[in-house]
Amino acid sequence: LVLPCRSISSPSESPLESSVALRRHLLKQQKSLEITQHTTSSILGTSRPFQNSAKKVIKEHPEVDCLINNAAVQKPLDINNFDLQSTDQEIDINIRGPMHLTIGFLEHLKSKEAATIINISSLLGYIPTSIINPVYNATKA
Repeated sequence: LVLPCRSISSPSESPLESSVALRRHLLKQQKSLEITQHTTSSILGTSRPFQNSAKKVIKEHPEVDCLINNAAVQKPLDINNFDLQSTDQEIDINIRGPMHLTIGFLEHLKSKEAATIINISSLLGYIPTSIINPVYNATKA
């Protein structure tokens, strides 16, 4: 099982806490969980870090049979000081990130008897109640 997450250095983030709890649960069942980390600067402008991450995980853990796309960023939007580069980065991480990771693992997962890809979305994609981050809402729809 591969679980891409936002940050491994900040244990207060709920995605990490969830992944740590999931890892403990899987270890009790004698299964493993590989947590991969992608920072904003490592994935922008190229799909290579995603491809390299997928290749590395597959090489080190050929038993991988599940990918959970969980990574995302959420930035407030200030329409009076609109930052197009920041918006592009948010779209790259939230939309292109899961797509590139999925493609990176797809051939390997197709070789497994039973494999799964899970994409984590957000309620804000369906009920965009937060008006300060419409880009995030749109990327999670």
